[in-house]
Amino acid sequence: MDVELIDGSSVFMWAFSQGAGRPSVPGPVLRIKQGQSVTLSVENLSSSSHSVQILGLPGASFGPIEPGKTGSVTFTAGLPGTYFYVDPDRAPLNRLLGLHGALVVEPAAQPAGGPITPYAASQTTSGVRALFSALRISVKMNSLTGGI
Repeated sequence: MDVELIDGSSVFMWAFSQGAGRPSVPGPVLRIKQGQSVTLSVENLSSSSHSVQILGLPGASFGPIEPGKTGSVTFTAGLPGTYFYVDPDRAPLNRLLGLHGALVVEPAAQPAGGPITPYAASQTTSGVRALFSALRISVKMNSLTGGI
């Protein structure tokens, strides 16, 4: 798909879509509940093989998915938090071309008096801390807001 940049020019990108939805860069935000059994299926409509990895969730990776084929994985959503799903093949090229998105694991039950966020500040994942570091955002900001 072609994506229009801020200057009006376009660049070719690969993209994920959800169901019959329009492809997007980044891919759609996937929301699941802690403890939920999830089956994630990806149909590869491109001419090269791809894989899927959810950073920080053990057992939630699969591939390679050959062109025209579908790959899937079933896992149980663990610790609440925000995770990144990416295509780890030919890193970082596939990520730069748009094959990335977010998966949010929401708490099974919001603790009484807890923050109104997907998860508490004490439960940030290493992926979120790495993103904050890469963007040069202080993790202290997280504790000031009561969570991310």
